[in-house]
Amino acid sequence: MREKKTFYLLAPCFTDALLTKDVGIIPYIMQKYYGYKAVYVTYRNSDGYMDWPSLDMFEEEVEFDYLEAAFTYHPDNAIETIFGANVQDCSNDLVQYIEDHAAHIEVLFLFGFYPFYSEAVDRYKKLNPAGKVYLKLDANIHWINRTPLTDFFIHFLRNCDLISTESMIEYIRRRWSVPICYIPNGYYSFGFESESIIPFEHKEDRFSLLVVLEIMQRLAINY
Repeated sequence: MREKKTFYLLAPCFTDALLTKDVGIIPYIMQKYYGYKAVYVTYRNSDGYMDWPSLDMFEEEVEFDYLEAAFTYHPDNAIETIFGANVQDCSNDLVQYIEDHAAHIEVLFLFGFYPFYSEAVDRYKKLNPAGKVYLKLDANIHWINRTPLTDFFIHFLRNCDLISTESMIEYIRRRWSVPICYIPNGYYSFGFESESIIPFEHKEDRFSLLVVLEIMQRLAINY
């Protein structure tokens, strides 16, 4: 039997609260409805303990894989430990993970254009040229305006096969010299339907399914 294709979320700061938001739902739907294997890659607490209570809402098991941290990491202190003094350490950890796993990653999913992604994506495209990179921006105007358009940053963006935003599409297109797609967020009910929340005649999780289907079509991946 042919092994499933893989959809890897690379998110060093991933937390349980994100499992039921767009960043966590997209890999899950890729697995549940489109035959991919979802893998969530993040840091483990430096004390070794990780808890994912929101997985109780998932109808299928998903896989977690943990980065080897070159520094002391705690999820409740990510701003200081990753976005502060350890940005390059985090980048090195991601590169090492990619070197170990690139051949097994069909789609690499990133959430946000953080500086620690650049070298890892560059290494991924060199080790697995056929692999696809999907960058979901989660953009806001302050983040867009404060990000310098260096050659290094533009190279990172051009390594991404699909870049999508759910807001400010025309503004970002004017500022960045790369294609940007408008893909709004979908809604996923996890089987809990409520007339007060979803006042539509046909409530079958179809919003999120259409979002993921559009992602797949733009990446030109089969299902």
